[in-house]
Amino acid sequence: MFKTKTTLKTISTFMALLVFLTVFTFNVPITANADGEKIEWRPMIGRKEEDMGADKANLPDLFPKGRYGGEGYQWMHGGAFHEDGTVLMGQDMGFARISTDFGKTWFTPENNGLYMQEGNACAIDPADSNVMFISLSGSTQYQLVPAFKNMEGIYRTENKGKSWTMVAKVGHYAMDRYYKDTFACFPISGGTVQDRIWRLVITSTNNIADKGLYSSAPGGLKWEKLCTFDNATYGDKIFTLKQHPTDINTLFMSTSTGLFKTTDGGKTWNKIRSDMFSGKVNTVWVDPDNALHLLLSFTHNDAAKRGVYESNDGGQTWTNIMNAINPAQMGVGAKNAEGKRIIYVHNSVAQTKAKIRNFSGQWMDHEIQPDNPEPWTQTNITGRQQAFFLPHPTIPDLALAVGNAYFWRSESTEGRVWKSSSTGFIAPRFFDMGFNESNWKVFGVALQDAGNYFTENGGEWFYQNDPDYLIQRMKKVHTSWSGGVTVHSMVCLPDPWPANAPPPVDPDAPGRYIVGIGPSQSSNNQFILTLDKGKTEWKEWIEQKIDVGGGVVNRSKIFYHMQNPNIVYAGPNISMDGGKTWTINPKKKSVIGMSRINSDIVYSYTSPSKHKYVLERSTDRGQTWKEIYRISITTENAGKPEPHFYFSPTSDKHIFTVDENKDVMIIKEGDDGVWTGTKLSIKPYATVFPPAWGIKKFIADYHDPHLVYALMASGGAPMIYRGRLNKDFTACAWEDITINAPRIYMSSLIFLSPVTGDLILGSGNGNFVFPAPDDWQHTNPEMREYKRALWKNMALPIFNGWDGYAKDDKINITIDGKPQTFDPPAMIRNDRTMVPMRAIFEIMGATVDWDEATSTVTATKGNTTIALTIGSTEAKLNGQPLMLDVAPFTHNDRTMVPLRFISESLGAAVQWSGITNTVILASNKPDEKIPSAK
Repeated sequence: MFKTKTTLKTISTFMALLVFLTVFTFNVPITANADGEKIEWRPMIGRKEEDMGADKANLPDLFPKGRYGGEGYQWMHGGAFHEDGTVLMGQDMGFARISTDFGKTWFTPENNGLYMQEGNACAIDPADSNVMFISLSGSTQYQLVPAFKNMEGIYRTENKGKSWTMVAKVGHYAMDRYYKDTFACFPISGGTVQDRIWRLVITSTNNIADKGLYSSAPGGLKWEKLCTFDNATYGDKIFTLKQHPTDINTLFMSTSTGLFKTTDGGKTWNKIRSDMFSGKVNTVWVDPDNALHLLLSFTHNDAAKRGVYESNDGGQTWTNIMNAINPAQMGVGAKNAEGKRIIYVHNSVAQTKAKIRNFSGQWMDHEIQPDNPEPWTQTNITGRQQAFFLPHPTIPDLALAVGNAYFWRSESTEGRVWKSSSTGFIAPRFFDMGFNESNWKVFGVALQDAGNYFTENGGEWFYQNDPDYLIQRMKKVHTSWSGGVTVHSMVCLPDPWPANAPPPVDPDAPGRYIVGIGPSQSSNNQFILTLDKGKTEWKEWIEQKIDVGGGVVNRSKIFYHMQNPNIVYAGPNISMDGGKTWTINPKKKSVIGMSRINSDIVYSYTSPSKHKYVLERSTDRGQTWKEIYRISITTENAGKPEPHFYFSPTSDKHIFTVDENKDVMIIKEGDDGVWTGTKLSIKPYATVFPPAWGIKKFIADYHDPHLVYALMASGGAPMIYRGRLNKDFTACAWEDITINAPRIYMSSLIFLSPVTGDLILGSGNGNFVFPAPDDWQHTNPEMREYKRALWKNMALPIFNGWDGYAKDDKINITIDGKPQTFDPPAMIRNDRTMVPMRAIFEIMGATVDWDEATSTVTATKGNTTIALTIGSTEAKLNGQPLMLDVAPFTHNDRTMVPLRFISESLGAAVQWSGITNTVILASNKPDEKIPSAK
């Protein structure tokens, strides 16, 4: 092939090196793992024991054909429907939520292009349910991310929420949490997407919003402002905007000051019957078949004035048809065969009943059939500003209701009986999890504002145990308590007790849960509680001194000693008997981390100034402390956030944190005892980079020192990344594994099962499990059979429109986040992927030499030399022989040699994404060794 060594420079342009990756990656289906199952996030469903059938798949009657699950619940500020069953919700802290079967199942679409906190009013085009609109606001997030102000506006999608485009920049609301039905269109049915005219009204409780009415050009792609609304006249809340069915210029609007009408397309407005409706008109409804027929709901403290009113002359005269309750939002159903409609009316008073008028004209109370009557979300469907009814537009006896952040569905009962439309999910998000490392099936989850759930069967079903009876005593001690109640930290002591550990001092310690509980919005004020296995009563130290485990202090992290589980750390407290009694470390420092290798080593911190943190380590269980690293960390959490320090379970010389750009950094202890930092940035691997980007949580794997996970707090962009570190821990190849998980702005955390290797996403839109990598294994051979057990035990997800799986067998390559193109393209040889890779050597800074006499390729970088011979499976690394599975060969005058061996030998990190058929490489850069800050 080659004539002489002197021709190397010319012919080296034809040389390349191949990618060699292990068999379990490249020879499996592109959308499946080694077990043949589709790689995806699977939902964790909050079923109770009584929900379970003999086949362990007896879900509620909405899912008779199999074991499937959708998402959790959340407050909604807008709702829209289509006759084909598509429903769009505008979600608080989560953009858009969709159903395609009128509330039987729900999912969060990809929402690419949405980055704000709050979805508000929304609409679906009557001619095409793929075309949707949503009004998006940033709420109080301006204070944290000023750039959000420029992203408020009206957004449009043509693919059911997969991607959105801003069509009008409109300043929106403050934190105005109520239902907004403020889109209107003409024609109201039929027509085409291209010809339809849209309107939207905006107001606010303050001067943040661009208050007024906005009108679109045909198709809704361009918008203009037609008029301005002042709060004195129109009020600080606009609830509904309704279009006249035949006159494009006539619309009705209900506000917090009354009922208004325009006959010139919205340029001017007149108040209707101010003598009757001077105040909160929650809803106005215009009969699509008879524009003279109107209904409205009027909220008033005077029982003689409040009620549901009907007009048959276009609003000139009104009759009160129901004032048994003080009404809130109202929905009106489709006509039945006799021309009758059901009227659904929410109650403005909490813990009360809604009123439903059936086809016979009788008003009745609603009845609910909750999946789980214990959570506050399932106790009622009415009494909230965000509560609303959505009747189906063409099916007369079918409607949805949104109540306490929870969805309900009524069918064929004339609105009397309401069943869960949220399918019993555990939600809101997981705040913490406590795993029994001796039994993968046993774990507990703490939910934000919604109590604690426990399972002994791997999540098949859960039981709930909340210390509600203790809350008032806690609040007397913590007098500044505000907001909800949440367990911030949770551990489960091992059961069975490890055979190689000292026996339990307290015989009740095995299986005991130990938690730190306090206000939901405070990360540093928790009380200690414990719950013994098989018990229902919580043990507490509420009124006792902090020194003995009582009172309230920062106990946001709890750990038990891995070599001796009798020892438990809870903030500044320490127990030597598995949580039965407590003392305190001399400096009263709250422990934020613990070594799993030697659990006498614990970590704490001080914060000398805002965003400045000093990490400290103790090697004697908190008796003495030594500073090891100083860093500046900018966080965007309100209040007093915990610093971003994440401790490696497999090395006491590695700690992960975030740098000044809120990206990943590792700090490492050198042989001289000095700690220095190295950046492991995700940013080059992120295809979308919203303004609020930053690492929210980081996890290093319990068993594989090179495997890590990161959660981004990043709007609707990809949120969850899996990384592979190189051998020197100086580079990391990152893979986006968000795929079908809900992409939302807030309320997400991640957790990792130390037994099964599965990743858990706790989200305001449901809680999900992702499988351990194909090559992952537990360090204890006796536990390896439980790999992916949690993920395999979960329900299948409802498809949310994500379709990013590789469409063919083409192998893609990225280097430091940049896609690469090679000639010839990748190929498979003996179940190994072969890719020409000269460019990789150039990026890595290696020099290449060719010896024609021996047909040997030699690559050199620094002190590393790699030698491979065409046709031989023997390679040499720094002179030491190693065996390859595939011998180097020539192809189209290119020399192909194995890259995983090459790249890892030269210090690169290699990650394989079976989801997208991508080889992800992070080249080894010189170690930055960022010193501790002054």
